[in-house]
Amino acid sequence: MQERCVFCDAPLQLRVQAGDSGNPEDIELGYACACTVARQSGVLVRCALQQALYLEPDLMGCLHAAATLPEASIFSYRGGDFPGIVPKMFHDSGLWLVRLPAFLQPRLEELAITRLEATVVQSADLLSARTHLEWKLPELEVHFPLSGFDHLLPGHEDKPCVLFLFLCAGSALLTVHPVDEDFIFSLQACGMGSDENYRPNRAWTDEDLDNAAEEASSGEPGLFQIWDDGTLDLELTGFIPRPHEGGDIEPD
Repeated sequence: MQERCVFCDAPLQLRVQAGDSGNPEDIELGYACACTVARQSGVLVRCALQQALYLEPDLMGCLHAAATLPEASIFSYRGGDFPGIVPKMFHDSGLWLVRLPAFLQPRLEELAITRLEATVVQSADLLSARTHLEWKLPELEVHFPLSGFDHLLPGHEDKPCVLFLFLCAGSALLTVHPVDEDFIFSLQACGMGSDENYRPNRAWTDEDLDNAAEEASSGEPGLFQIWDDGTLDLELTGFIPRPHEGGDIEPD
């Protein structure tokens, strides 16, 4: 049975490119569709990491540049930066490149098709709060701060979606996520109580802030947390390219 697009239900075309031997079976890509507007989260391209590097050699440079950075990281790009793997219709879309620890590979596709949600994450000492984008799965939450990545969100004349290229162990998944009115409203609602609009003294008593500061000073910082119900919380470290410096990156 032929697979169909999750957005427009059109038949999907298998994207295949031959390897060095000339045998098309050497390279197996996922499916791509000609629809231009994403209506729900879905996978555009699914392939082995080695195959992705063959089709898009610039990815190797990205991996080398990020080799000394945290394994759970997220980077700012555009679809057109990786024309070998991103369909042409999405070259103008914002793209986040996400590196994930190998132990998440069994849940990679589940993560890739989960709809993004906006949420507010407070610091351990309660003195700051930031708007994050989050994938919330059973027993797993993966999120990252939106600050610095705002330019990747579509404008009024752009396709109402963003792309994520997940690289995890031996797998690569290119996914598309809709940016509709509900999503924008949730971002605006989160923004009313986060970042520069956050007022800790209005939300917490002095005693609450003192207790939080004491607990924060005794804890060990880290990207991973495990909540009381066993949920693994993973915050991605965001890296934003510095302007006019040849694509160098700096942590947000």
